[in-house]
Amino acid sequence: SGCIANIEIDRIKELVNTNNLSFRSFKEIINYYTPYCFDDVYIDFSQNETTNFTGDNPLRDKIGTKKTVLEYIRSLDRKYNTNAETFYRNTTSGFAFYNEKVPIEFIVASRGCPYNCTYCTIPKGRGKYESVKIENILYKVENAINNNRYKIIIIGDELGNYGFDLKNGTNFKTLLDSIIKTDDRITVSLRYIEPIPFMKYYDVIKDHCFSKKISLIHLPIQTGSQRVLKAMNRNYDINKLKELCIPLIEQTDTAFCTNWLVGFPTETEEDFYQTEQAAKQLNFNLNTVIPFSPRPGTIASTLTQINSENTIRNRCNKLEKVILESKYKQLLEYIPNINAEEKTELWNLILYAENLPIKQL
Repeated sequence: SGCIANIEIDRIKELVNTNNLSFRSFKEIINYYTPYCFDDVYIDFSQNETTNFTGDNPLRDKIGTKKTVLEYIRSLDRKYNTNAETFYRNTTSGFAFYNEKVPIEFIVASRGCPYNCTYCTIPKGRGKYESVKIENILYKVENAINNNRYKIIIIGDELGNYGFDLKNGTNFKTLLDSIIKTDDRITVSLRYIEPIPFMKYYDVIKDHCFSKKISLIHLPIQTGSQRVLKAMNRNYDINKLKELCIPLIEQTDTAFCTNWLVGFPTETEEDFYQTEQAAKQLNFNLNTVIPFSPRPGTIASTLTQINSENTIRNRCNKLEKVILESKYKQLLEYIPNINAEEKTELWNLILYAENLPIKQL
């Protein structure tokens, strides 16, 4: 079961020395091999701040050397009576979601994605788009409240199309409003919502951001180039999206996260420059830079790659540093009195934690 099993059935058959193989979804496995109903298992299962997402595999450690940066920032906070640690946690991948400081509840609201980006295998790997019944989600929200968990992280490969498959009038607005009105103490994080439904439901999202009910939005943008967006089959206006995002980023406490896909086969230097500029203009709190790699069965895997691996790697490093320089400058605003030696140490630790070569500002 799982994404790899759905995407690369033939490859798995070659690797496994048996003909007795079957490929089923998790739901099918539970329903077929156990006396339990998948929906009942979903309702009773809780993922929260005590869940160990790393297990015994160090490659899944989400924070790693970032702990070193955190300890150094804590020492600066103690010395200068500041609170830069909170900013660093809120803007650093690994702490949000996986190492929260407050009780949280992860609730899956949907599975799969209805879009067909030319580089992505999620639709094939995850299967058809499926929304969890809203009564099941609200049951889990109530259980979280009963266990003093008021920060709800709503999870889905794409949340913005929630409900369209239920055929009962339920949609993303219904989901969001219903969860938030459950208890005045509730705050919500959205992981993930695509730009098209984000723009569709912008008014309700904006209202909840300004009322401090949405603490985080993960909004994958992928590229700042309209030309590359078209080649990716991501049909939204990047300039319009920026216009909508910037007021929320600048005027609310909602943290924004995004992914940048660097080195799409047809990406030129000008396209990459537009991505750099978009990253600077938006100044998202959390940014994940991903080098393009062809996925089997996708349209993008058939395109001629005009960029070398070295070019893609250099672009990724360059974009990472653009993003980190912005974070570093914002960190200094929280601890304005640190000396030159401490500034250098902080910058070098940040680069080290992100596995980037040391470079003077």
